[in-house]
Amino acid sequence: NHKLEEGRCLNNIALSQLKGGDFIRASYNFSEALSVVTKLGTSRDIADCLNNLGLVVMHLGFFDRAISYFKEALRLDQRQNDFGNIVLDLNHIALCLRNKGRLTKNHKYIGESIQVLQQALELSKKYDILKGEIFSLNNLGISFFLSGKKNEAIEYLKDSIELSKKTKDTYSLLNVTDSLASAYLDENPKLSLQLLVSTIKHLPGIMDHELGITIYYHLAQCYERLNKLGEAIENYDKAIEIIDKTRRQIGYDFYQAGFLRSKAEVFDALVRVRKKMFEQEPNEQNQENLLSAIERAKARSFLEAIAKSNSGSEISISLEKEEELRRDLAHDTLIISSMRQVGDKKSETVDEFSYIRKEDSYLALLASKQKQRSESQELIASHVATRNEIQRSLLDEKTGIIEFYLADWGSIAVLITNDKLQYFLMPEKRVIEDSIIGYIKVISNPPIEMVNWEFAAQRLYAELFEPLEKRLPPTVENLIIIPDGYLHYLPFESLMFPGGEKEKRARYLMTKYNITYAPSISSLLFLKEKARSQESQKELLAVGAPDYKLFLQNQNKVERKQPASQENLRDVFFQQDFRFSSLPFAKREIKKVASKFPRKSRVVLTGPHANESNLKNLNLEEFRIIHFACHGFVDESFPFRSALLLTPEPGIGEDGFLQAHEISTLHLNAELVVLSACQSARGPLEKTEGILGINRVFFTSGAKSVLSSLWKIDDQSTAQLMGKFYDYLKKGWKISKALRAAKLDMVDSKFNHPFYWAGFILSGDGFESLY
Repeated sequence: NHKLEEGRCLNNIALSQLKGGDFIRASYNFSEALSVVTKLGTSRDIADCLNNLGLVVMHLGFFDRAISYFKEALRLDQRQNDFGNIVLDLNHIALCLRNKGRLTKNHKYIGESIQVLQQALELSKKYDILKGEIFSLNNLGISFFLSGKKNEAIEYLKDSIELSKKTKDTYSLLNVTDSLASAYLDENPKLSLQLLVSTIKHLPGIMDHELGITIYYHLAQCYERLNKLGEAIENYDKAIEIIDKTRRQIGYDFYQAGFLRSKAEVFDALVRVRKKMFEQEPNEQNQENLLSAIERAKARSFLEAIAKSNSGSEISISLEKEEELRRDLAHDTLIISSMRQVGDKKSETVDEFSYIRKEDSYLALLASKQKQRSESQELIASHVATRNEIQRSLLDEKTGIIEFYLADWGSIAVLITNDKLQYFLMPEKRVIEDSIIGYIKVISNPPIEMVNWEFAAQRLYAELFEPLEKRLPPTVENLIIIPDGYLHYLPFESLMFPGGEKEKRARYLMTKYNITYAPSISSLLFLKEKARSQESQKELLAVGAPDYKLFLQNQNKVERKQPASQENLRDVFFQQDFRFSSLPFAKREIKKVASKFPRKSRVVLTGPHANESNLKNLNLEEFRIIHFACHGFVDESFPFRSALLLTPEPGIGEDGFLQAHEISTLHLNAELVVLSACQSARGPLEKTEGILGINRVFFTSGAKSVLSSLWKIDDQSTAQLMGKFYDYLKKGWKISKALRAAKLDMVDSKFNHPFYWAGFILSGDGFESLY
């Protein structure tokens, strides 16, 4: 019955789980430990838990959030003059800055990491903190290397190795040896290989997934530079094996994607080497291996998320506790949104770090409830689609797949038809993305006179699509696009082929093809073969035209809690130009869509009834189609917060933000979800996973196809588009064909500019007829 010691034990158990890569269990246990030691423990206990929670968040790829934990721990350690832990806090802050700099390719953050590390090194030397000195020297070496100062980097790393030898710390010695080998890699791969080979025998005794990944990755790089491609592939595979094992322990889609954020280079390297092998020996086996490598690099956590049930629990959690956390978080969200609307800069609001802590605690709880995968789900999650499976299950003479892979070393387009697999070499990633950015910017905004977007549409067609189309059989009328990088933001339907004097309509690519999208072929294969859990009893659930006036009406009724000790959170949920504008045509849209279905087979929620509680209280598995017409919000920095905005209900603790993490707990059986909301297909873009948007979460909750928008939409034109889409859908047309026909009708209307129709894209299994 010693509660404080129980909290300390939980912290130590979680630390062991963290080292082993079991981040979700670690996060849950750290949070439980922090709750205990905050009440009963010392500042040292609290700082220790905060630092460890920061490490979890850092490994999950959310570096700015991790820094907030480390800074809070640093504040407590400075108050106690605990210089050993101050050095540790500073190193962890620097690690986040460096990782952020590497991923964003912004050297400013690398420079900031060096400044922080130099402060940590000075403190280590002043107070004779040997382990802190080793840690700081190693991190300084890496940061200097990334900043281009190779000689300085090597000197720091050599000093770190000498100190590690003195302490006989095997872990530190392995870590620094790996860093030094990485520094020598380009100019002397043989020396680098020699250093790394000496570390391998010690790896089994080191319980650190991250170190194992980096050592095998750097070994593979050495072999690749020495043109020993077989050995390179073997070691890239070993690194990926550890990555996949760790990723699967995480279990929660967006967390998995965040973890993979800094691991994309390993998958990229494997694709690069497989491409080299195919070019050296263009046989069928190397052709298959290259396709497999590309698929392994795409949407693995998405495939796992759609393959497993989101019910059941591994950890026994009180429902009362879960509800308390949820309501507390909703309460703070409502304060934030209300204050944003009135522009209150001085009033008291929720402390930013306090809000982040509550949010992470709740998300860790939800992630901990994820059910263990069954054996069949494990097989699905690890399976990579083969050419034979793809051609047998997804393709016929009318259907083709185009998969893109963009990389700094060059790009690849894969064309798969029912009888052929072909590769096309394309320019490097930067060239392709520079080519499309301006075009997307023009068509994603309301039309402006004198802006010639048509020329760009034809140029992109010639660069991206025409070489592939020349090899497409004339029988193909359905196209599945597997995009990569910024291509996720490009609606291929809007590309234009030369049409002479013909009308504009005849020149859009969509006049030739029904087009759908997917994050990977493997995930599409699963969606195609996915059996529906039960027969739907109702045709349509339509939710829209929420009552946004309540956000303002209730802002004075919200009980203000904690005074802000930091910058308040007005901008957490809202970009500067966001407003709760009315959606006058959303109600018309809902009525028009609902009118296509018999009363007994539909449920319609509008105005004050379009709220979270009504939605959550329905048996959503009953509906074949679920349609939302409302505002959408995208949080590029933390995808869990992205939301559909419904009517708030402050009296029962519902804030009106149907956030991504809440959608992930819903159980759907829908063949189609329509998100008639701004930017519902957008979100942070991850190399390995694609866009982490709201549409993705509906797939992981059970939808087979999702229609969503790439940019801010016009509610009047959208109401017209949706009405036409459902007209064609009810005629028995396939989903993709109905959308294509509706878009072509828009081209013949006053809403002919791509801004009004091109942003709506169909993802998933779109070549089915619902009626």
